[in-house]
Amino acid sequence: MDFRVPHFVLHDFSDGEESKVIRMILSYAHIPYEFKDIDKDDYVLEDYPFYSLPMLEVNERKLGNVPSICRQLGWRYELSGQTAGEDSEVDMIAEKTFEARMKIKNWLDHLEHREDHECDVRDVRLGRCHRVFGILSSPHY
Repeated sequence: MDFRVPHFVLHDFSDGEESKVIRMILSYAHIPYEFKDIDKDDYVLEDYPFYSLPMLEVNERKLGNVPSICRQLGWRYELSGQTAGEDSEVDMIAEKTFEARMKIKNWLDHLEHREDHECDVRDVRLGRCHRVFGILSSPHY
């Protein structure tokens, strides 16, 4: 049995965008942790679980995948549901929220860098509206 106080090291890129929710949980639970800033131009992808960031080291054990890390912290610090059913509801909401946040982030990134893209954002938006309207007005809907 391990009686050590866990040592947490959170690895992510300097903007920390992907790890925001992890840092919020660590802060809310008053958990001390070290943040390791990873240089996007100089890191070895194979060092990280599933070749992705963020990663949380817990006593040198590497954990990847934001929802999994959040579940681990929730369980460890009693921030999750009290029953399996409640845990499932928390997971469902957390995963959908994370998924929606990532879609919004990708769209905002596109808008921010639209000068770098050949397409015009207005045309993309209009194309999507026409597709949605076409689906909604079809006789099969």
